[in-house]
Amino acid sequence: MTATMFRVPGPIGQPTLARVLDGAFTVIEEAVLAVDTAYLDTFDWRLFNRSASLLYSGDTLTLALLNTDKKKVQVIGGQRPVFAWDLPSGAIRKQVAGALEMRALLVRAQTHTLTTAYRVLNDNDETICQLAVDAISHGLDGDAVGIFVRLLPARGYDRELAGIGHRFTETGATEL
Repeated sequence: MTATMFRVPGPIGQPTLARVLDGAFTVIEEAVLAVDTAYLDTFDWRLFNRSASLLYSGDTLTLALLNTDKKKVQVIGGQRPVFAWDLPSGAIRKQVAGALEMRALLVRAQTHTLTTAYRVLNDNDETICQLAVDAISHGLDGDAVGIFVRLLPARGYDRELAGIGHRFTETGATEL
């Protein structure tokens, strides 16, 4: 049971999903989650030039090393750091302090992701999959620059999920 992801060409909500699924399935909205993420780096891109990305979202700081298979390092809690000494002690500070030296961490980019989760039901009111729509925009007030649909099948409904995926590709969505 692996998720299938699509990039869709335009805004998509419950009415559009119902149209795409052509009345064959019932779509129920479950939850909406908004996440703002700041991408931090120095004025001269010290972290990026070392294949690293430092993200701050909510109260979570994440360091992703882009050129390795190493897992991300996350620290929960705390305020947005400005200098290396503001970073929580531990793995993140150890890995980036040398690159930062005396430089300040600036917000180099900011995204806003609005995720809406849905349940998709068949004629017997059985959940055949979970569906999430992610609308990603620059900053807080920008238009969506990417809209993605993720499908996660319930056990035993792979055939129905393939049919839903086919309906998305027929409407111009690109499977990723």
